[in-house]
This record gives sequence, structure tokens and C-alpha cells, in this order.
Amino acid sequence: MEIRVTKYDPVYRDANGYYDINIDEWTEYQHIGQMFNGKEFTYEEYFETENKYKSAVQLFLDEYNCKTIIIKEIDTHINATRQLDKREKSSSETLSKIKESSIISIDEFNDVVSLILRGVFWGVLYKLEDPTVSVRFGYDFYMYFEAPEIREALITKIESIGLYVG
Repeated sequence: MEIRVTKYDPVYRDANGYYDINIDEWTEYQHIGQMFNGKEFTYEEYFETENKYKSAVQLFLDEYNCKTIIIKEIDTHINATRQLDKREKSSSETLSKIKESSIISIDEFNDVVSLILRGVFWGVLYKLEDPTVSVRFGYDFYMYFEAPEIREALITKIESIGLYVG
């Protein structure tokens, strides 16, 4: 079973589930400093959303008692020109450890999720002990959780932090 987790309000989806492309909304880290709906998109706004995503991943991993993650299907060339800035010091240290089949502890996953959301690299996070449990990231802040079963209680928790499941 797979669920999609996003920051996008489903009110703006059409009958086919597509998000209204006319909505003036940021879709990536590199949009910080740009104008959306007449207002500058700030680091603070970005980090608030990123933290929601990290919280959702944590809820999902906790649900499946995941203590160790293996990263597969890595693509480090999605944004080769993307430079880390001073706000990303710990992420930079984590990035130096990432390679295909890297095993990371639950304590390191926050940096990995940040790096993926910020477009530094791409990869799929699998529960080491059970590869049927995974977290995958799409473009434009779409995230997918896959597991043999996803309970309604988990969906409710994710939605309570301000993200949408659909």
C-alpha cells in the first residue's frame, strides 16, 4: 500500500487528482527569496514546511519500528550545481557519507531527508530489516510512504501536523 504526503491542499485538485498549476506556490528550496502571491518566500517558511515533512517521516518510521534505514537508488546528479550553505553544516557532513546502500541510523535520517527535499541528491529510504517499508520522494515536495498496511491512525497523525495525505 502506498500513500502520497504533500503540503498541497487537496481543495485545489481537479477530478483527476491533479493540482491546479495556476496556484502561485513554491515547489523547491531554491525558491527561497522569490515572490509568491505577492510575498517573499523566506527561509523560515521553508524550514517550517521541511520540519513537517521530517516529522511525517518520523511518524511513519516509528509506526513500523524502524531503527535503521538503507538508502538505495541514489542519484547524486539531480542538482550538481547546488551548493550547501552555512545553514546546512551538519547536512554537509552527512552528505559526505552517502553512497548507494548506505546504512543510516534513525538519528541521522533528519539530515538525509533535508538533503533530499533540498534537491542535493535523491534516493529511496528503506527499512533495513524489511524492504517493503519505504519512503520515496518525488518532485515538487511530493513524498510517498509504502508499507504492507497503512493504518488510518497514522494518516490522522500526519494530517494533524499540517500535511495532506491523498
